[in-house]
Amino acid sequence: MRHRYAFAGVAAVVFALALAPALAAETIDTDGLSITAVDTTDHPEVRVTVSASRDQVGPDLPAEAFSLTEGGQDREVAVQTLPPDERQVVVAIDASGSMGVEPMEAAKAAAATFVQRLPEGTRAAVIEFSADARVVSPLSADVAAHVAAIGGMSADGGTALYDAIAASLEQFEGGDGQALVLLSDGGDTESALALDQIEARVRASGATLYIVGLETEATDTAALQRLALAGNGRVVSATEPAQLASMYDIIAEDIIAAEPRDNYLLTYRSNVRGPVDLSVVVAHQAGLSEVTSRVTMPSPPVVAFAPSILASPWTLAVGAAMVFIAIGLLMLVALWPGEVRSILSVRRAHDTTGAPTIPGMASLANRATLVVDRALTRRSWTPSLNASLERAAIALRPAEFVLLTGCAVITAFAAGLLFGGFLLGLMLSAVVVIVAFLGLKALGERRRARFADQLGETLQLLSGSLRAGYSLLQAVDAVAREADSPTAEEFRRIVVETRLGRELDDALEAMDNRIGSEDLQWVVQAITIHREVGGDLAQVLDTVAGTIRERNQIRRQVKALSAEGKLSAIVLYGLPFGVAGFVALTNPSYLAPLVREPMGWAMLAVGGLLLAVGGVWLRKVVRITF
Repeated sequence: MRHRYAFAGVAAVVFALALAPALAAETIDTDGLSITAVDTTDHPEVRVTVSASRDQVGPDLPAEAFSLTEGGQDREVAVQTLPPDERQVVVAIDASGSMGVEPMEAAKAAAATFVQRLPEGTRAAVIEFSADARVVSPLSADVAAHVAAIGGMSADGGTALYDAIAASLEQFEGGDGQALVLLSDGGDTESALALDQIEARVRASGATLYIVGLETEATDTAALQRLALAGNGRVVSATEPAQLASMYDIIAEDIIAAEPRDNYLLTYRSNVRGPVDLSVVVAHQAGLSEVTSRVTMPSPPVVAFAPSILASPWTLAVGAAMVFIAIGLLMLVALWPGEVRSILSVRRAHDTTGAPTIPGMASLANRATLVVDRALTRRSWTPSLNASLERAAIALRPAEFVLLTGCAVITAFAAGLLFGGFLLGLMLSAVVVIVAFLGLKALGERRRARFADQLGETLQLLSGSLRAGYSLLQAVDAVAREADSPTAEEFRRIVVETRLGRELDDALEAMDNRIGSEDLQWVVQAITIHREVGGDLAQVLDTVAGTIRERNQIRRQVKALSAEGKLSAIVLYGLPFGVAGFVALTNPSYLAPLVREPMGWAMLAVGGLLLAVGGVWLRKVVRITF
């Protein structure tokens, strides 16, 4: 068997070594692709727009050429071919008074020739600027209209250079093939925008900015260079008006030579919330091209009871007013000065009305406790809850316990609502209720187990006291003074109850009902029978103590033998949750199908059912019944 595994390992290594050159041959080129838009408005459906260079990647790519990964996980993607981007060119011409007649005529002639040289189908617009910027020919493919608009310009006024660039950028209608060609002979003198502001707008627009500079003494060359650099363009300068035509020809060659690009729409279903890396890979004849973009997926919507009401601007004001009113009433109740009364008057009030008049918060707490107590009494929940509290040795009345639990539930709901929304508040409230009642039960079981472990020594102490000549009640009192908790507490209660007039048999039976131990029930029955029939009670208690010690010995032996099984069960129970938590922290998208897909819900349900069945089975195996 070992040789077989060794052979398989060697074969795997050889296969990997043989495959390595083939994998290394597939180089990934990051050029030629760009993600131009990611639409997450209909999450979990996400639409990704990819622009591909026709010269590098090729035209008319099939759907099979595209693959998409989200956070390192492959996603099934639908590909749709979009119309290619059309070229959009805005021509902005300086018509300020500093241009003069001759330079203005040369600029108009060069700009008109430039517009006529643009590739067929290019949509262009013409901007004239002096003291302000004006659109003299809107974005269209009508070359004649553009030439006529250019011919009607005349030089006059100041120079609003930055405002003209802002107006030109507003003419673009989206896409990749955007170019702004601007001619100016000087610096800005009239704009409302500053150089830093318009530089940021140029950089954010994604348009290419070409500047034709007619050099004069007023030309701000540094500012023009900054703007061209922000627009990924360049500045071409002319020292004479006759050179403007050549400068426009240089820019026309750049625009004509710009590579055509095709657009593709990729649609897939996301399983991620929050930031994630999207990677698109295209397989083409030259190899692979890849582009990666960091995208933030929207968070799940917050569940609201009444969205129309919560969206109202008056909601915050009304809520704040209600909070302040509640705080004011609470302080009024807590700080309201009560009438100074003597102890005798308080006792007299207690005797006449049944409850003392206590000012402030104590009175408010008493009234709330009284309301809860009446509700529990109407539903007959008081006896069972009181028995659970006595079994756990919690010095609270049932109404007080329920009231404290309710306060904890309200606090947990408010914290969850504040930090995670309505659903988190409900979950935390449910957790508080479950923890309160399961904790109460666990405390009772723990106290019962300690009492049962001490019962053998307790019976030995009782029988020894009886042989020393003590009466049964004196022997019980000796146990109350000498035994450990919780045995001492229970036997001390028997002594107190008998001194208040309760029969010893009834007090013992009440203790048996509180503890709920089968061994204690035998002891109580033996004592009751002895009091009715007579006999050597010490001998009877010794016999019962011997039986209980043997039972405890077997119980501890079973507990020791089953410790390994219990520990294995704990590890197996905690392993799925631990692994799920680790994966959720390191790769959140990996577990997303479990909580967002019907198949995942079914798998979780089946897994939970199997865990429950396994837990019940293990409990039955390791639990001994006498």
